[in-house]
Amino acid sequence: MIILILAAAVLSSALCVPAWWLSGRRGYLYPWEPALPALPVLLWLLVTYLGIGAQSLGNLVELPLVIAIFTAMVYLKSFAFRRWGIPKRTAAVILAALAALIPLALRLSFPWMPE
Repeated sequence: MIILILAAAVLSSALCVPAWWLSGRRGYLYPWEPALPALPVLLWLLVTYLGIGAQSLGNLVELPLVIAIFTAMVYLKSFAFRRWGIPKRTAAVILAALAALIPLALRLSFPWMPE
């Protein structure tokens, strides 16, 4: 399970590399942002370990959802926020806040499923 979590963190970062490469060339990237995709995966692991939300095998669906949603958010930040004129700092704060809220929201919104 630990290997799955670590692979998910690496996969999440790898899926965001094209967006960061293109936005980094334009100067719309902070140096700490490439480490950000690991945050929602690790927060999901922490929330699961603490027992917040329903505990069942249905929770295994949440990890791919966390990766997919956060990857979409990174692409939104890299391309749409820049076109909309949102400042770089504001976009980075929005992305970091969503990285913290997405795993918690998924854990609290999934119903308990009998095994």
